[in-house]
Amino acid sequence: MKPTPTFLLVSLILCLNTIQSNGQSLYFYLANNTGKTFDKINVSPSEQGRWGNNLIPTTYLNDGYKTRIDLSENYGRTCYFDLQINTTDGRWYTFSTLNLCDLYSITIDWDWTYQIVWE
Repeated sequence: MKPTPTFLLVSLILCLNTIQSNGQSLYFYLANNTGKTFDKINVSPSEQGRWGNNLIPTTYLNDGYKTRIDLSENYGRTCYFDLQINTTDGRWYTFSTLNLCDLYSITIDWDWTYQIVWE
């Protein structure tokens, strides 16, 4: 059976769309159990070394709350990210080389250690 021109056109569009789509949409949940309020959450691909925009969807992330963090497709296909958290008292904390492709949620504790729930 010969493929129809419509079938060939749809197949070509799907192939081109797959080739052009180098990025991936990633998200994870971040819980704050530190006793402090977060006013900035930034991520960067581990190999990049340049922080992205503040990703808190509200003004602050208060102690005892969690939020969903959505990452841009512009980061490409990397899975390893660094996470920087700034608090309202002017301190910042960095967590390096987190595999966000498999991570579902991360909880930051009072002593700035973290717990991960994997997908």
